Amino acid sequence: PGPWRRSAAADQTAGTLVCGFQQSKPTVAWTTDAELMMSEIRSGPQGPNMVQIYTWWSSHS
Repeated sequence: PGPWRRSAAADQTAGTLVCGFQQSKPTVAWTTDAELMMSEIRSGPQGPNMVQIYTWWSSHS
């Protein structure tokens, strides 16, 4: 786990990011502190893999 920052405001921490496996499925979870929200994205049975999920998340944060 560690802090994450929005691309548009790289000097400010936006929340906490956690990457791991939940029931053997790649999972990325994060908090958005300003909204008091927790979100997660998890792979389906056929993928994507952890790198693909993290890459998607990075391009949308």
